[in-house]
Amino acid sequence: MTPEEFMAAEMRTPIVWGFSDCIHTADRWCQLRGPSFVAGSGVDFQSEAEAEAMLGERAMPLWVARAMRAAGYHMTQTPQPGDIGTIVVGDEIACAIRGATHWLYRSERGLSAAGPYARVLGAWDTR
Repeated sequence: MTPEEFMAAEMRTPIVWGFSDCIHTADRWCQLRGPSFVAGSGVDFQSEAEAEAMLGERAMPLWVARAMRAAGYHMTQTPQPGDIGTIVVGDEIACAIRGATHWLYRSERGLSAAGPYARVLGAWDTR
């Protein structure tokens, strides 16, 4: 399954904080390839309010970095299709899956894609 096929399937469900937000969507992708980075990491949240409280303690890219490292994923400077990254697009920070040509992620608008203009804060090899 390609990242694009995975995201198309994910879009059949509405966005729900703690289940189908950008972090949990990326985590489900990781589970197709290896271990969950959310389970047991302290990154899990069940609502928007819980996510906002976590953001008050630490920036999302830091939680993802710690969780990915704890799950055994290694950083990469050359993300390939299927890898996970934290990206900045405009004023939005997201946990995204690298597709063939774009970073793909869930947002409140639905499926979002960011091309070469996205700033990658960190990326992890999921192969």
